Amino acid sequence: MEKEISVLKRIKYQRFWNLIEEVASKNVEDVHQINKEITNILVNRAVKEINDFDRVGARYIADLHEHVDFLQGLQKAGYTFTDDGLSYFAGWLIVQGLDTFKKVVEYPETLLDLTEKGVLPENEGFAYCADDAYEVKRRLQLEKKKDFEDEDKFIMLLNEELYLARRSLNQEEEDI
Repeated sequence: MEKEISVLKRIKYQRFWNLIEEVASKNVEDVHQINKEITNILVNRAVKEINDFDRVGARYIADLHEHVDFLQGLQKAGYTFTDDGLSYFAGWLIVQGLDTFKKVVEYPETLLDLTEKGVLPENEGFAYCADDAYEVKRRLQLEKKKDFEDEDKFIMLLNEELYLARRSLNQEEEDI
């Protein structure tokens, strides 16, 4: 059972980075446009995949907050940051793609090649891409179901799908 859970987690992380790489390959530099591209891709995914993307992204951001060598490396390279600023920077770093992410986490001084010394780039909106995608998906589904005889029942069913997906994920993590 542990092996199956491990494979499922690896697939989630692979899907996460595949989506990021898809957007990164478009060479869009504006973070708002990057977030819009991510959101648009997620809208066409199942609710569970949207939730997976959100959880994986949040895990990376949280892990960077606890990565002592990385944080010390940033400080040695001349970067200062607040708790929120580090989260926004993590969002920016993630959307640069897996190779850049790994390189900067392992060697924070390489950030100097990508940015102005002492200025951490930010992408606060990255943390909201999955929420935005879910809201758009929900609105689109409601528009398709205008003839649904009981709109309240439809909304409950849609929210139940999200609830079940999140409950399933939480159970998977508890099993690990």
